[in-house]
Amino acid sequence: MDDLDIKKIWNKPGAIESKGFDSSHLDQIIDRGSISIIDKFIKTLRIEMAVNFIMLSVLVVYSAFQTKWGLSIFLLLVDLAFFIYYRRLVAQLRNKNSDINVLEYLRVIHKIILQFIHHYKVANVILAVPLFTIGMYFANPEIFTEKYLSNGWFIVLAFVSFAIAILLFYLLLFQLYGKKANKIERLIEALKEE
Repeated sequence: MDDLDIKKIWNKPGAIESKGFDSSHLDQIIDRGSISIIDKFIKTLRIEMAVNFIMLSVLVVYSAFQTKWGLSIFLLLVDLAFFIYYRRLVAQLRNKNSDINVLEYLRVIHKIILQFIHHYKVANVILAVPLFTIGMYFANPEIFTEKYLSNGWFIVLAFVSFAIAILLFYLLLFQLYGKKANKIERLIEALKEE
């Protein structure tokens, strides 16, 4: 059942009794629907956390084998910071406070999710240039020689590639997290009207 269908059931006179619903059953439906959105969000976070951890760990090991110690330490710190941040975020989302009603719980969760999306965007802005540069370096270490850096077309191509990567990042961010945040917001609005 779609979360927003609950409002339709609630507004139909006699619909609750005719379908065999009572208010406690309706509360369970609301809980299940909203929790499933949150569970999907947490599942996506965990998958992303695992992918980030594996990819960054591989880059740490690769850069260490290449004896690029500064890069290796930088990537290790980024890897650990991401891992700790994701673990704390999942713990916050899993923390169910029984002292508040469903609407307040959803508001708290929505605020946490919006903070996460904001942090994600800030981290992207801060880390995008160094990580893009590192990616280019791993693809071709000779890329930072005078031959490439003096070529205007190469610089334009690098900036266009970077802009496309940022655009794709924002589209991915919306697909992974923005849609779920919007769904929780719609559920909050629907429940507020009651």
